[in-house]
Formats: sequence, structure tokens, C-alpha cells
Amino acid sequence: MIGVQAAMNSILGKRLGLPVFTLVFSLLQFAASIVPVLLVVLWQRSASERQLIWHEVFQAPPWLHIGAALGVFILMGLAFGVSRIGAFAGFAGVLLGQLLAGMIIDHYGFFGTALQPLSAHRLIGLVFLFLGVWFAPPR
Repeated sequence: MIGVQAAMNSILGKRLGLPVFTLVFSLLQFAASIVPVLLVVLWQRSASERQLIWHEVFQAPPWLHIGAALGVFILMGLAFGVSRIGAFAGFAGVLLGQLLAGMIIDHYGFFGTALQPLSAHRLIGLVFLFLGVWFAPPR
């Protein structure tokens, strides 16, 4: 389904222009996702638990709130890339970037993750992924 969504977003991005599309889609996506999540939180938690959750949200370091904004860049990249190189190559590039970032995060233990040192097996896997991305666009 994400492939279908990316292709449709690419068309809409061309029609609206990338910055306008990104704004409109991000707002719609936020609105569509926040309502069900809030309903689940309200349904499953007591009043004191809900108050504690909001307290924790506002006490978290500001850099932790950047995570949601990073999704906007993925959305823009896919809307821009899929229209030029196709859905397969666009997703292959996103997948490679995500796995490379994950490998770096694991290796250094960023964000409190368990250390997973870089190994020959992981590097070989990354090379194969890179080759897949390299050969994915039409030539």
C-alpha cells in the first residue's frame, strides 16, 4: 500500500507543487492519525495516567520532538523521487538510507540503543543493498 500511496502522492505533488503538497498532506496525515490515537489513549488510561503522559511529553528534551518532523523529509523525498525515477527505485533509496542510518545508530549506540558493532556481514548486506539501489532506476 505504501507503494500505491507514494505513486499517488507523486502525482499530487506535481499538480500542487512540492512545498504546497507537503504542507497539505502533512496536515491531513496529522489530522487522520491524531484522532484515533487520542481516542485509544483516552479509552485505555485513567485521568491521572493521562495527566502524567502529557507531563512527560512536555518535559522531554526538545530534540526528541524532532522525530515527527523528519517524516516530512521522507514524504518530500518520495514525492519528488518517485515522479522521476519510479516507485521501486524511490523506495529502494529510502530503504538504503534508513538501513544505513540504523546501522550507524546501532554501531555507536545513539539514542540509548544497544550497541551492535559494525560487522563484515552487515557491511556485505549494505553493499548488496547499495547495488540494488544502483541498478533499480531505469537506464
